[in-house]
Amino acid sequence: MLEGEGGRGWQEVVWDLPGMPLWEVWERGFPHLFRLEAELLGASLSVPLGFRTVELDGEGWLLLNGRRLFLRGTNIIPTQWLAGYSEALAQKDVALLKEANLNAVRVHAHVTHPAFYRACDQEGILVWQDFPLQWGYAPDEAFAQEALRQARAMVEVLGAHPSLYLWCAQNEPTHNRHTLGPLLSAALRAEDPTRPVKEASDFREHPYPGWYWGHLRDFLALPGAPLPSEFGAQALPRAELLRRVLGEAAWPPNWEAYAYHNFQPHETFRVAGVEVGGSLEEFVENSQAYQARLLEFAIHAYRRGKGRVVGYFQFMFVEPWEGITWAVVDVERVPKKGYHALKEASSPVLLSLVPYRERMEVGGPPLQEAWLISDLERPLSLRVHLFLEGPQDLSLYEEEVALAPGEARRFFSLGELWESPLEVQARYLPLQEALRRLPPGAYRLVGEAYEGERLWSRHVLEVEYLEPILPLGVAW
Repeated sequence: MLEGEGGRGWQEVVWDLPGMPLWEVWERGFPHLFRLEAELLGASLSVPLGFRTVELDGEGWLLLNGRRLFLRGTNIIPTQWLAGYSEALAQKDVALLKEANLNAVRVHAHVTHPAFYRACDQEGILVWQDFPLQWGYAPDEAFAQEALRQARAMVEVLGAHPSLYLWCAQNEPTHNRHTLGPLLSAALRAEDPTRPVKEASDFREHPYPGWYWGHLRDFLALPGAPLPSEFGAQALPRAELLRRVLGEAAWPPNWEAYAYHNFQPHETFRVAGVEVGGSLEEFVENSQAYQARLLEFAIHAYRRGKGRVVGYFQFMFVEPWEGITWAVVDVERVPKKGYHALKEASSPVLLSLVPYRERMEVGGPPLQEAWLISDLERPLSLRVHLFLEGPQDLSLYEEEVALAPGEARRFFSLGELWESPLEVQARYLPLQEALRRLPPGAYRLVGEAYEGERLWSRHVLEVEYLEPILPLGVAW
């Protein structure tokens, strides 16, 4: 029996619970959920309850229930009209996240619909929660006080969700970075000492090579490490949707209409080098193919850099309106090519190939490096098969590769082969001769990694073999 006076108050109650099953992400276990119910004078209240611990270690890793977890995530604004969002759509969105092999999602710069958090609780998806501040704001005390009030309210409203693992005070702050950020993050820590808090998701954590600057190859430098929380490229939604939304402005393109729907022409044409093509269908194909290529390249680089990188959050997942955005799923939840690239590159077990060159003379080695990356907590024995498909098919490599729990391992390196003893190099002489006999043309370098009958990962790269300019010389 609890007693108290009228008005707002609180009462601390401590229960001695038995060992309870823990809430886990879907790939490591089961998201065990309970419900805490309270009744008072005929009124009742219930909140979700899950037992788990979250903290960050000194290297930036997330420790979920005391064990490191590599975060494979995305950003989401599910809709611009939250009142129209539904339980069914939330469940569909979270199902798409799981199908894409993602274990985390960043609710980007807003507090979203309650149904989304419930679905993440139920399906074992971790949530990074932004406080709804984007860029710069008035530097006065009145604004700061109102932001503090709303930050505390956000914790009160969302704090019971076991899927929520991180509070972030501001996205891409400008002049408020070293004033409002520390103030809000201190308030969030005081309100909820059980979760990590970030002062801000800064511009330096949001690398956009191949879109706003540079070339997609710049991802090899692991920009944004250890936890890039935005990266990506725009892609057009399907042609049928564009015609319905833009009408006659869809083709030939009326660039003012496209820009109104958030299309970025400079980045599309001048940085990414996307071709318009001869039809709307070609334009869509070229746009989506570029987004898919960039995401594949970036995520493979981040996965190979595991350790220096502790996770990633691609930008972004679904289009919240009938626009042209960085999303990999359009507003009607139809996946673009980028969705499939995100899904394949985010497999818990990944085979990643690094080509020697994209264009080379007949006889040249097609492969510079080959990697296996596991985010599983158990050892693996994988059968790896590498081969060329094209004018003439050719098997390159087939062996069993052992992988420790959570390991990222380079199991083939052309440079190490060059340095190896002659008896090791001799094993590859028949392959070198077979490569010399290949007819020139376009090929696909294919890698597959199996555990028993299960295909964990398949990586495909386009390469081209050319006629030699000079007679073939010393073998590689």
